[in-house]
Amino acid sequence: MGKFRGAIITGGLFAGFIVFAITVFLMPPQRALAIGILTSAIFTFVLSLVSDISFKKYRNLDQTIEQDIILKNIANYYSDRLIGDGLLYLTKDRLIFLFFKKRKLYREDIPFTEIERATYGTLFRNILGLKLFMNDSTVKGFVINDIEQFLEQINKKTRSNTIVHSDRSENTES
Repeated sequence: MGKFRGAIITGGLFAGFIVFAITVFLMPPQRALAIGILTSAIFTFVLSLVSDISFKKYRNLDQTIEQDIILKNIANYYSDRLIGDGLLYLTKDRLIFLFFKKRKLYREDIPFTEIERATYGTLFRNILGLKLFMNDSTVKGFVINDIEQFLEQINKKTRSNTIVHSDRSENTES
């Protein structure tokens, strides 16, 4: 959040400078400077307010998980299309994906007993991510930063210790 605050302040200063640079040709420099400073302050305030509102929706979601959390990461969930963005939790017996849709919190539980295998591969429109092949022949995918850690843990839980890259395995079979 601290890095984001710095980006907001930098963006506000940049917007104020651009407004000053444009208005200095249209009016006296003192007035152009005042308008630039005012624009910078308003821009920074509004962006800060919007960012606080958007970050609040992900606060305290850990309390909705009744199990010990092993791994947690922000993720995008795909199943033929983008379902949503939210938080992916790995617990001792399942994956839990929490996401918001129209200001309502949704939860999808994926027990490890329903996962046939987990790989790293192409999900949707050449997007790479964590690919879960389910026992009912469906495929679920997540785009996350720590794919290797999630793969290792999921494969331990599903009793499959090999980490397979699905694109390479498809090429070697043909």
